[in-house]
Amino acid sequence: MDRRGDAKSREMMLDELLGYDHVTIQCHDNPDADAIASGYGLYCFFRDKGKDTRLLYSGRNKVRKANLMLMEKLHIPLEYQPQMEDTVDGLLITVDCQYGAGNVTELPAEEIAVIDHHPLEVICTERMRLQPNMGSCATL
Repeated sequence: MDRRGDAKSREMMLDELLGYDHVTIQCHDNPDADAIASGYGLYCFFRDKGKDTRLLYSGRNKVRKANLMLMEKLHIPLEYQPQMEDTVDGLLITVDCQYGAGNVTELPAEEIAVIDHHPLEVICTERMRLQPNMGSCATL
């Protein structure tokens, strides 16, 4: 990736992440519809591949926006984890945010991947798929 978040030679593909039995997908701390939809799409992908999969967010506050509360009716398994002391088992994927950036709590993790549509903020791993030309992360 270059400093703007544009791919230099090739972009990470989801199939490259299938070597992990456990996958945790983390939305940013104040998840919006884009973060939740993106995370749920990844959740379904990995779950359907037989992986032990979790979808969560952290931070100070639980989701309280009325339009997002309606998403509960869709039975999206979004967990609120205000803090985590144990290291994430397997792979942690941050979605619609970048691990180490200001809008996402850094959960302890040995393996990290990033999927985001915002410009590059932090280089935290080689496993990054950034496409700032996209209007939403769910488009990825």
